[in-house]
This record gives sequence, structure tokens and C-alpha cells, in this order.
Amino acid sequence: FPNAQTPEDRVEILRCLFDEHHFLMANFWNAVKISIKTRKFSLVPQGAFKENALFDYLKYNADLDPNVESYHFNHLNFNEIATVFGFEKKVKAFYDSIYQNVQYQVSHQSCGIINGIFNSKNKTRNKKIYLYVDRGRLHILLIDDQRLIYYNQFLINQFTDYLKYINLVAKELNYNIAINGLILWGYIRKNSAHYKELSKYYKNITFGGSPSFLTQGFMFDEIPEHHFLDVYGIYLCQ
Repeated sequence: FPNAQTPEDRVEILRCLFDEHHFLMANFWNAVKISIKTRKFSLVPQGAFKENALFDYLKYNADLDPNVESYHFNHLNFNEIATVFGFEKKVKAFYDSIYQNVQYQVSHQSCGIINGIFNSKNKTRNKKIYLYVDRGRLHILLIDDQRLIYYNQFLINQFTDYLKYINLVAKELNYNIAINGLILWGYIRKNSAHYKELSKYYKNITFGGSPSFLTQGFMFDEIPEHHFLDVYGIYLCQ
């Protein structure tokens, strides 16, 4: 919601969306999972994770206000890392009011993306950089032999930002893109100008496929397989 500057703005937009959507307001769900996009997040190795230290994990890379937000976490499904994130209290209160009789779970967007890629058809045991193109943001992961080595997200204002951050991460992690390649998901189409430019710079770039952990009906045939992995991956968040 780019025009929503305050928690009150976001709640009002959500209220309008829910009022006009009969599925969201339905009471027959056994459980509901909600994914939050926020830059107030941190990934913590499981061996160093403590539930009573969520604020401490976040305070080094985000401006925090405990009066405005509460702090939550997810365990990634390979159970080596916890994702810690902030969740605005007024937005949470809105969901509390909607789902009074339904158990709902909140996760951070990174949880869906990381879990989705770890459980995708394109996941290999070889060292590989995976990309997820979001609206105005690029997520970069490096996975090597079933272990997450690197994850971060970068703000994209112009096309050259893609090249800058991809090359920066590859250089820092000693990753040869020409040999090892890139796999791409997200809000980008094969005939888009951005993909055509990316394929000029990176000859060994391919699109990721649909998730291996969900079965999709024919209604999804018109949706590119590399779209919405962050949404599908919510299913795996704990």
C-alpha cells in the first residue's frame, strides 16, 4: 500500500478490502495465515535464538517503537534459522477483530520466499543464487548444499540497481554467475523490458517453476509458474 503512511491508513485500506471480499470475511476457515511485508526483520541462527530477545535482534538494523509494534518470529521449515520481525499493533488488532474464532498465524514475507525456494522444483544441491523480484524490491538468496548462506532484500529505483546488487552479492560470496547461473521468480514476465535487459547481462539466467509442495488446478494454468512464490510459501511457514 504505497500511499498508506500510517498504521491507521493501512487498517482503513484493509477494512475496505475485507468488507468487499466474501472469502476473507468467511468464518468457515480452520486456520488463516497472514504474510507481512516489512523492512523491520532479521534472520537469526537457531543456536543463538531466544524468544525473549526479539527486540534485541531487530534494534541493530531498524528503528523500533514498542508502543507502535509488537515483535514476532517464524522458524523456517529446515529449522536452522528464525525470522524475527515487527508487526504494527493496530494492524494486529484489526486481524484480531476479524478472526475472533479462527486461529491465525503471522509470518514475514522472507519466510515464504525462503521456504518456497527450498521446496521448489528448481532447488539443487549445488551452490546457487536465487532471485525474487518484488514490487520495487529485489530479494537475493544463496543456498549451498541445503544450507541458506545468504539472504537480503534491496530497494530498486531503476534498472541498474538490479545489476548493482546482483553483482555486489556475487562478488562478496565469490560466486561465478556465468558458470553457476541465476534462477528467477517474482513479478517479472518473460517478455518484459527488465527481463530482456537482465538476459543480456546474464546469459545463464532461467525462471523458477511452480512449487512442488502444492497441487494446483487448471485455473492456475494462465498464471506464470514463477509468480507468487512468496504467497505459496506461506503454507510452509511455522
